[in-house]
Amino acid sequence: MKNLGLKISTFMMLAALVASPAFAGISQADDAAKSPLDIQENELVLGDADAPVTIIEYASMTCGHCAHFHNDTFGQIKENYIETGKVKFVLRSLPWDGLAAAVTKIMHCAPDDGYYNFADAYFSTQQTWTRSDDPVAELKKIARLGGMDGEAVDACIMNQEVQKRVLDDKATALETLNIRSTPTFYINKKIVVAGAQPYEVMKEKIEQALKDAK
Repeated sequence: MKNLGLKISTFMMLAALVASPAFAGISQADDAAKSPLDIQENELVLGDADAPVTIIEYASMTCGHCAHFHNDTFGQIKENYIETGKVKFVLRSLPWDGLAAAVTKIMHCAPDDGYYNFADAYFSTQQTWTRSDDPVAELKKIARLGGMDGEAVDACIMNQEVQKRVLDDKATALETLNIRSTPTFYINKKIVVAGAQPYEVMKEKIEQALKDAK
């Protein structure tokens, strides 16, 4: 782990202080939403924008519990609630380390609005790239499958707008919402679920939110 931290720290120190024009389209909303649990203007939302239930998840891409949830539970939620128009879902970043921050940046830069596809790919392969002697190379291999080459990954990680976006999400989670573990879920701003809960638990909370929304 010491070598891994050294590699990531060295890589992150190479970040330039200029944004890459290729990703200049990513921008912050002009005005902050009234609540940190409002969907932000520039957020990518999975599902029907008019769905009665909103789930916001804070996750770290290197978090094993987060990967467990997405690999074992999220598919059922997506099939039964998101794809049926009952739930819209937002994945926000709370990176606990530099590697998690780098992965989140790549997700934000994914071509063709591939944010959630990249999230699925990185969660499903988490054990591979987190244990690699060269994790950045592994991240690039996975990104390439989604149509993003190595140069684009480097530019994205060095992009200061993307960096600010990731750090802003982290600051909101820690300083405003006081989140201390991942994954943490907010369901319609009221129901808070902590940890990688099984589908049955999430289903119960979602059904309650659907009833309350009527």
